[in-house]
Amino acid sequence: MRTVELVGAPKTGKTMMSTSFERAARAVDRPVRHFHGGGRYLQMRHKGTADFNLAVACRNVLNLLVMSDIDDDALIIMDRGPVDSLVFSEALFAVDRIATGDLEVIQRLVWQSNVLSRLDAVVLLVADEPVLIERERRSYETVHKSPLLGAIDRATRAVHEKLQDGGYRSVLLDTSSGTESAIDSAVALLIEDLTSVHLPS
Repeated sequence: MRTVELVGAPKTGKTMMSTSFERAARAVDRPVRHFHGGGRYLQMRHKGTADFNLAVACRNVLNLLVMSDIDDDALIIMDRGPVDSLVFSEALFAVDRIATGDLEVIQRLVWQSNVLSRLDAVVLLVADEPVLIERERRSYETVHKSPLLGAIDRATRAVHEKLQDGGYRSVLLDTSSGTESAIDSAVALLIEDLTSVHLPS
């Protein structure tokens, strides 16, 4: 069993990377399980942002703990898990959507060794803000520039450094160029590292 979490703002390439992981895992005969912790932006329309944010973080931690106890050789891909909850909480705090105490609860929840040790790798995706806005524009008719984009980028980079300082396997990948080959190359290296099996060329 190996568990990888994908972290990043919308349109940074998490779905593309998830697909690449699934393709690579199957190439080495590993079954794949997906978890998607979506829905985090729903809270922005409600007054109970802090409560909703805590509920999402608790759910993501619970799912990680439950899934990582399954004894098989599957690769678990978490698209928005505990680390993403941490990043998003840091961003919410930076734009005054949650209070200091609300952030500290999330930090204490996620920064536990018995939580983070269940993750074999964390891939944090970033991209330049104009690139993200343009990708969003292609998907939707109207795009509202949000101060959260810059806050998420800064929080993602900061959490990546803290993970590395803590001895956790953390990879920061800039997808501004949008090249699928760069994502595939990063995935291939991680798959070989996690499974000790070289992917066929």
